[in-house]
Order: sequence, then C-alpha cells, then structure tokens
Amino acid sequence: MRKVKKNIIGFFYNNMAVLYFLIIVVFAVCFLPNFLNVNNINALIRQAPVPIIRALAVAFILVLGNVDLSLGYIVGFVSISTGMMLNAGMPPAAVILAAILIGVAFGMFNGILVAAMNVPSFIVTLGSGYITYGLGLIISGGKQYSNLGKDFQAFGKTKILGYPLAVYYGLILVVIVWIVFRKTRYGRTLLAMGQNKEAARLAGLNTKAALLTSFMIAAGLAAFSGVLLTIRANVAQQSLGGVGEYTFEGVTACVLGGTSLAGGKLHVSGTFFAALTILIIENVITILGINRYFYQPVLGIIILIAVLIDSAKEKRSH
Repeated sequence: MRKVKKNIIGFFYNNMAVLYFLIIVVFAVCFLPNFLNVNNINALIRQAPVPIIRALAVAFILVLGNVDLSLGYIVGFVSISTGMMLNAGMPPAAVILAAILIGVAFGMFNGILVAAMNVPSFIVTLGSGYITYGLGLIISGGKQYSNLGKDFQAFGKTKILGYPLAVYYGLILVVIVWIVFRKTRYGRTLLAMGQNKEAARLAGLNTKAALLTSFMIAAGLAAFSGVLLTIRANVAQQSLGGVGEYTFEGVTACVLGGTSLAGGKLHVSGTFFAALTILIIENVITILGINRYFYQPVLGIIILIAVLIDSAKEKRSH
C-alpha cells in the first residue's frame, strides 16, 4: 500500500499538469451543475484544438529558451489572407496549403534573423509581429470576410464518430510532436540546445538549422490554428489571433505543462493537459458569470504559480 501511494505521489509530482487538470475538473463538476451539460462539453471539445495547437507552436520556441511574440499576428494575417483567397475563388485545399506556407514564410524570416544574425528573438518577433499586423491591414483595407463557404468549413467541421475533424487534427499533432521530441534526432537537438547551445554546437549538432526550423514549425502550426479558428468562427479577420494573448496563453500552457522558460525541458503530454486546463478555467469563468476581464489576471496568477513550483522543483533536484 505504501509503495502504491509513493508511486501515485511520484506520478503527480512528475506530471503536475494532470493534477491541475483533475483539480479544475473536480471543482467544476462539484460546484457548477451546468458544467457537465452536453452542450457545454461539446462546446469545450470543439474549442480545444486551437489552444492545444497554440501551445504546441509556442513549445517549439520555448524549448530553446526563446519567445515568439509574432505568432498571434501571424494567425490574424493568415485568417484575413484566407478570406481574401477564398473571395478570389481559389479552391479551399489550395487556400489552406497557401495559408500554412504563409505562416512558415514568416517563421523563416524570424528564424533567419535570430539564427544567422544573432538578434534576440524577443526583439525580432516584436518587430516582425507589428510588420505582419500592418501588412494584414494594408492588403485587406481593414475588411473582414464572412460566409466562407461550406467546402472550406468542411475541412474542420466534418464530423467523424460525432466529433469535428479539427479535434482529430489537434490529437494527431500532439502525438506527432511527442514523437519528434522523444524519438527523433531533431527533437533531441532542440532539447540539447535549450540546455546549452554552445555545448550542442561543439558536439557537432547543426544548431543554426535547428533554430531556423523551430521558428518555421512554430509559425506553421500557428497558421494552421489560424485556419481552424477561421473555420470555427466562419469569419476571416485581422483581429482573430488577438495581439499578445496568443503567445501569452501558449506560454502559460507550456509552463503549466512542465516546459521550462529557460529551455531544455519539454513535457508534451503535460502541455496537452495544461491547454485543456486553461480552456476549462475560461469556461468556468463564463459559467459563473464573472467579468471576462478577470481571465487575464487569473492566467497571470497561474503562470506565476507554475514558475514558482518549477523553480522549487529545480532547486530540490539539485
């Protein structure tokens, strides 16, 4: 019995995000009768893919100890570009592919400046984010596009076994990212760089290429989440990615899930559960009828607590 108890404690100690997830779910079930309403659960499931993919995008940057402040702006640019391409009569499949490539191109631009010119990622992505936002306003004239067509919406809303395709995209990407970081040389290179970039370079790892591709993958994932967000809202608009909220909420999910802000440590399953936890917290705030403005302070408190817990664990391990 003592061994079982020790194993359970050890599991939650190494998987704090699962514990956070269970705590918020138990709270919601016990104190909010409407939480288990079928419509509410279905709404949570439909909303889950974007927060999950957002967290995975941020993880590719955070694992290196970097930050990408342009991801939310990329989402907005991709959304408005998608609307414009659909409005011009492009086939939905071509539009979706082009949208992802647009994101990858922005990520390449950021990655080149950070990797080749050694400019801090904070400065690069802050500047490129504003450039992206401005370009979106210029090409769209501040317009938004609605009624984007059934064929385009089918990419995310077609149901399989009662759930929209977007849900499966999120789950598949979680598995792929887990495999990348646990089973591939590329993933191990990113982790090694996060722990000590110079040591990784001296060990013969191609650190510049890894850094460049991490920004490209992150932006590509952000662009894909922008496509899904546009499909869910059935409207393409520049503000769909928010401003700094996209990166902030992604960072919160990563840190809550066990990813270190200093880099070198990533917990993919923890990031998954943390993204769901944040989604449920937002849902609880809505059900309770609390002012929506309280959501940001709550996230701020969460990330501070998660950082303090992670710091305490690091000191204990040393």
